[in-house]
Amino acid sequence: MKHPEIVSPPRPEDLPSWWDQWVEFVRRSPGLIDQVGVEKYFWGQHLFLGWETHKNLFRAPRAVGVTTRNFVDTIDYDNVVDRRAWVETKPATLLLHEDILSEHCYIVGPSGAGKTSLGIMSLLLQLMRGG
Repeated sequence: MKHPEIVSPPRPEDLPSWWDQWVEFVRRSPGLIDQVGVEKYFWGQHLFLGWETHKNLFRAPRAVGVTTRNFVDTIDYDNVVDRRAWVETKPATLLLHEDILSEHCYIVGPSGAGKTSLGIMSLLLQLMRGG
């Protein structure tokens, strides 16, 4: 089975088919695993939640001032070796192991944020479809 695109499509009308492709891919990939240390996590035991990225802190070279004759003001720069900046990681699939659903969970957000339609309904539909 072909691996679906990780990032969701920009057009809202393409989202349902993208989501279905991912749910089918996860369910029909019992041999696909993620290895974390000595632990093996089988994809087929998970529910698909979407995709995620993270921010990583890195050090970048500092900006260099360029002088020009059109500006008469001078700018003083601090002598720093580098500056800290954030870089976003590549998108990765976000999966939830089914065994976690026996634990308590909080879904927090204001009214109308999509707690039920985005958070709970997608999980329920996947559970009803079964493995």
